[in-house]
Amino acid sequence: MTVCMGLNKLFIADFDRCTGELIAPKIINIANHQVQPLDTTMDVAPAGICFSPNGNFIYIVKAFNLFQYELNETDSTLAWYHIANLDTSCPKCFQFPK
Repeated sequence: MTVCMGLNKLFIADFDRCTGELIAPKIINIANHQVQPLDTTMDVAPAGICFSPNGNFIYIVKAFNLFQYELNETDSTLAWYHIANLDTSCPKCFQFPK
């Protein structure tokens, strides 16, 4: 499983450990969402991915959003669930020392 930073896509496949081959590869468009609720800038930079403990979901972390993808959902538009935006209640979160 991997994400393409510039393409906003997820590549997923089964791995045959005996042959070393990838089986049933899929390329999935990653859901887009605004950076913040009142901002129109789209968050298109995936930063991390992981499987749920039961293997039914993939979690994608972007710069400002967290998404869940349901692997068993056949309709990819219904498979995405937006979990959260960046918590903007912290006004000093992005202030860096000079």
